[in-house]
Amino acid sequence: MNYAVRITKDNPALADLKLSWNTAVFSDEDGLAPLDSLHQAGDAMVAVSRLDREGAIVIGSGVMVGPGLMLTATHVLDEFPQDGEGPVCLTFLPNGARAWLPISVASVSRPNQFDETRHVQSDMSLISCTLNSKAHADLPLMLAPMKVAQPLIGERLWAVGYRHQLIKRGAAHITPFVSSGLVTAAFPNGRGEWMPSPCFEVAMETLGGMSGGAVMNADGDLVGIVTVDELEREIGGPLSGLDRGDATLLPRLAAMTRTDVSELAALVPADLATHPMRPGPKPPHCWAVCRACLEEDQIQGRAPYVRRAWTHPLSVFCRAHNTPFSPHGNSDIKIATDLTLFGDGAEPIEPRDSLLSAAQFDDPEILARVFRMLDDSGGAETLERRLRLRWAVRDVIDALRTNMRAPNSGVLSSLLESPLFQRRSPTGSNHMPQDCWADLEAATRLLYARLALLVLAEPDDPVLSEKISPLGRNWLLFRYRHTKIKGWQALFEHAAQDLMFLLPMELPRNAILQLDERSLAWPQDLRRRWTYAAAAGAIGGYVY
Repeated sequence: MNYAVRITKDNPALADLKLSWNTAVFSDEDGLAPLDSLHQAGDAMVAVSRLDREGAIVIGSGVMVGPGLMLTATHVLDEFPQDGEGPVCLTFLPNGARAWLPISVASVSRPNQFDETRHVQSDMSLISCTLNSKAHADLPLMLAPMKVAQPLIGERLWAVGYRHQLIKRGAAHITPFVSSGLVTAAFPNGRGEWMPSPCFEVAMETLGGMSGGAVMNADGDLVGIVTVDELEREIGGPLSGLDRGDATLLPRLAAMTRTDVSELAALVPADLATHPMRPGPKPPHCWAVCRACLEEDQIQGRAPYVRRAWTHPLSVFCRAHNTPFSPHGNSDIKIATDLTLFGDGAEPIEPRDSLLSAAQFDDPEILARVFRMLDDSGGAETLERRLRLRWAVRDVIDALRTNMRAPNSGVLSSLLESPLFQRRSPTGSNHMPQDCWADLEAATRLLYARLALLVLAEPDDPVLSEKISPLGRNWLLFRYRHTKIKGWQALFEHAAQDLMFLLPMELPRNAILQLDERSLAWPQDLRRRWTYAAAAGAIGGYVY
């Protein structure tokens, strides 16, 4: 649904709006999923946005607890300069939206116990807002009912927040998400100086943009908001951002470790330094490891550690042992203790996927290409090739996470994951996402990166090569034997079994058009194969 809202002067009709404390009900399953609409969770949920020349960019979330009173995370507000424009807060209704502008902010503040010249603020802020749009008086103002009590360990909670996707023709594409998980630790006396009040940890996945969003119990009562830990506040951002090229984190980290900034900057891969990615999940959920390397660390008497080469999003295989990486949760050799990684009393819950190390479907040539691209010995030309390959893998992953054109046919990745792993794929999106692999934890990222590389691998000549496709010798014939062009079936056995054909033949038209535009940034050979695949799909009657 498309929304448009006009920012006006303070609207006194706020005082006359009827109030509602109705709440949404969600399924009690672990995981993260998009909601069906921006207003599905109710208009107590707030999208905190920044207006720039291109349009509105949602950078965080919040929740309305009173008429014109909103809770959000302090670090979301830190994104706005004190002498610049403040946030525009949006709440969504079935037939429109309301806009709110802050007039004052309150949070807990006290001197830094390590530096008397600095003050630290709690990561929870209460904002007083005015209504600055049409009131939509026919609909009540929804507010979140609050429960002032610490949730119990093992209790299931839900978090709701908004994720910015992209701006197209001045319109912001926003996706609301809900995540669910169990409470793993509780801190009734606070946790460090950033969290002086009671707080708790939940084993759930959240995305950038959900910070400040509501955390609710089974009754729909607000019990907290999504926030960050002390170290992230201290360095100015997520730890995983250091591996994704976020240079803004380096000065504070250099000061904390008494290291020169240039030395830390040299550790960041050149392509990520020039084109950073979103931070993604926190350690250890973002860690992909090679168990053989960690075992060598133990044998040689040193502490197991994460290699720099493992952190790049294209890295899916260990070059030293030629074995696929696995998520840190699958390894019995840990980088750090559970106390260090999860805190006192928290149950270590990490993403796992035992099939990643067992499945053998990868193309050796495309893996060798990745190894060459990740070699830092090259100059500007090597950097450009690495970026182009990275973008190709990124775009194919976005395509794999998109639902197919045929109704109720599921996500595109199911055509690969089902025969290779004998399991179902997670739910996909009806619209092709943008750079979704940045937000995936290690187990899912490794899976989709390997599948994307398989799609991008050069197919063998069906006549000159005896190599069989991971999907079977005649998968192209079996999948498309009902082609609309008569006589083509007899030629399928002579056609290259190119998995890239799946993209234009299965995806909806809008996703194909997006891929066609994105593929202009791919390596030349991959762009050429895409044009061949798109042409075959058009001639066969699958692209329309």
